[in-house]
Amino acid sequence: MQRTTREQGEAGREASPSMTSASAGAASASSMPQSLLALQRAAGNQATAAFVQRSWIDDVWSRGIFDGSMLAQADPGLPRSFINHYMSGGGAAYDLTRAEMIEVDAITNVFSWFPAVAAERNRLITVAEADPAPPTEYKQFTAAISGARGRGVAQKNQTLGNFTVTLDGTLTLTKGSTGVIAEFAGTATYYDYWDFDPKPMATFAEGTSGRSTAGELKTWVGALMEGTPFPINSADTVAVSQHQLDDQADIT
Repeated sequence: MQRTTREQGEAGREASPSMTSASAGAASASSMPQSLLALQRAAGNQATAAFVQRSWIDDVWSRGIFDGSMLAQADPGLPRSFINHYMSGGGAAYDLTRAEMIEVDAITNVFSWFPAVAAERNRLITVAEADPAPPTEYKQFTAAISGARGRGVAQKNQTLGNFTVTLDGTLTLTKGSTGVIAEFAGTATYYDYWDFDPKPMATFAEGTSGRSTAGELKTWVGALMEGTPFPINSADTVAVSQHQLDDQADIT
């Protein structure tokens, strides 16, 4: 019994230093003024809030500089209008004026790029060849073209790409001593969907992306901007005419 009591006493003495330290720590914490503890906690919260605010402000500031830089670097006129609309238009449609349609500087070919026009031209050729009038007698055959869809290619950078052209007008086929010659005269509207659509690297490396190196790089950088893609319509029309021997249509 004495041995057991002595061992318990020694164990108690060995444990006493740590117990004393814990008690001292508790006493120290309890002796710290509550106002000081509250001040420390408030300082910590303020520091955290300040860090979050700085991170958010830095992100917004950097984003604003980047987007503003993209807008400033865009060519004046339609390119800058498109980027501004992408950034602030919220996806609303953009209606081209006639002047902006001219600015696009489009290339199109009425007889090659519009299946409906090509089909109507072939029909008129059949009618003309079946006509009994002699070749020395000039004779014209016409057909109305309405809503014929084909494609156009913008020559001005940062405007449209390969886009949809809709034609309305008259196809005229003249039969004479030199054979049959077709020509078209009418109007056109444009449609496109404006967004940044980087092509897969494989198509770019193979040269099948349809863009130049500079154009593809601008598209990849532009895709980092904050904005919303939007449709492009025509608020007006442009005049389109083409003789079948011309390489491309005349747009005015």
